[in-house]
Amino acid sequence: MNAVKAAVSSAFNRLADAGDTGAPAPTQPNQDSGHVNSTVSPSSSSSAAHKDASPVHTLAVVDVQTIADDELQDLEFLDAYDGDDPAACESGGATAAASNRNVEGVPDEVDQCDDHPPPARQLCSAAEIDTGPESLVSVYGQPESPERAAELCPPGDEGLVYHAQLVPDDWTHPEHCTTGGQIKPRRAVLPVREKDFFASLVQTADGRWLFSGVLNGWPALTCLEVKSITCIARLGLRAMVGLEKLQVVRFWDATNPEQRGVAPSFPQGLRSVRVTLRAPHWTTRGWSATSPGNCWWFESRRAEGPRLSHGEGMITNLKSDVAAGRFGGLEPVCTHVHHFSHRYARPGIGGRETSKQSVTYHGAILLEWSHGQYCTVVELATLNGVGGRWGRANWYADKLADSPELYRAMPPAMICPWAGQFAEVRCHDVKATSLEEFKDFVGEFTGTELRFLDPHFFQSAPVRLAMRHQTDIHRYFLNYVGRDRRYTESFRNCQTFAADCFGFLAGKVGVEPYHPVNRVGYTNRGHNFLYQPDLYGPPHE
Repeated sequence: MNAVKAAVSSAFNRLADAGDTGAPAPTQPNQDSGHVNSTVSPSSSSSAAHKDASPVHTLAVVDVQTIADDELQDLEFLDAYDGDDPAACESGGATAAASNRNVEGVPDEVDQCDDHPPPARQLCSAAEIDTGPESLVSVYGQPESPERAAELCPPGDEGLVYHAQLVPDDWTHPEHCTTGGQIKPRRAVLPVREKDFFASLVQTADGRWLFSGVLNGWPALTCLEVKSITCIARLGLRAMVGLEKLQVVRFWDATNPEQRGVAPSFPQGLRSVRVTLRAPHWTTRGWSATSPGNCWWFESRRAEGPRLSHGEGMITNLKSDVAAGRFGGLEPVCTHVHHFSHRYARPGIGGRETSKQSVTYHGAILLEWSHGQYCTVVELATLNGVGGRWGRANWYADKLADSPELYRAMPPAMICPWAGQFAEVRCHDVKATSLEEFKDFVGEFTGTELRFLDPHFFQSAPVRLAMRHQTDIHRYFLNYVGRDRRYTESFRNCQTFAADCFGFLAGKVGVEPYHPVNRVGYTNRGHNFLYQPDLYGPPHE
């Protein structure tokens, strides 16, 4: 083992002398292997055996202690992050490096927000905005007590997994740092300097290491368990000239018995490594421990002021409002459902579309209510796609404001990098009180420099369910997204949800997604609205 350690040190020194290799590393899920175009990945233990439509490129994973001396002679360590990797830059609140570009594996739905620059407040100082969902403050070096940290992030295997880029204290990057060298807040790749990161760690009584603070200005990323520290390495195959293979080298692993009690550290000589972090277990089911469910409802028309309810809290809040006399003390009844679809406008490029964009339609549902005060737009989309992009939604006139009303209503736990492989159901109460008024709104924002292209309202029907009060609708949506958490371009997306939802509410068979491309392989999953997901096995992931 001493010889191996000496060889590792020698390899690090050679790397430091050689400098940056400039090779990109893929963003990876589950135990530091594979490839997905997102900063967030599912917990390895909680994912079920349901194959995603996206290709997975698996890299071998090795512990640095197991690499033989002769193998180290051929081992070249690469940066954990390279700024030219579009997959690493297309998510979160950062300005996309590849804006107006389709990245394979990233749902096209993301473009509705990424075509516009972030609000000017992204460049504000920490002193200007320091609380709530709008806070851009990164907090380091002030960890909670071990007892409190353990309470915030209990032990377990479930929880969303994030990958942060751990960099030396003198690291700078033209896209992710200011001209003064400070790391910009809310970057998709979660860069953090080693001194800040390690000053924010706390060890719990059960031996776990937790990050405690606010990571890269994301209000939701406050207490995360450190799972591993890794880097991509290139191993040359001398016997086969011109060939090489990449593998993940794990420098520190929370599950390695030999490293139990050893504090994580930054490997000497490397320019960057990746640290894998696990969020609390309840993040796989919602945005708080007490209100599970990846469905949220923005009640923008409340006389008392806008409110965003999520998970089980949607039902609790509405019942409280009705008990207090809202809606005349009578719970709203869903009366009509409308199925519509549109393409996304992409401002600033003269109406140009790729062949893929020209056939990519967003599908959604419009609900009417017995009170006649407003309608509700319902859509399925990528998890945290609104909170991770400054609270922007197409259904409100203030979408491009510095601080949209929807954004101000979001709890800090919803402000985190989006997760393109997971889904959420979004419900937006809108000003329109009828289908015709909503068509007028869509028409007002239709055009190549606006929001919508080619809108179609193609199915309408009364809601025929016997149980159609608003809390019933809440429960249906919670059941649906709780049973199957996936978002994929091919078979579980906005259009398939809209078809499932319209057929279920209207009591119609033969309902299909709007565009023929989405009809290929479509299977109606309307039954998922009915059944309590936790009475089954693990949800589809």
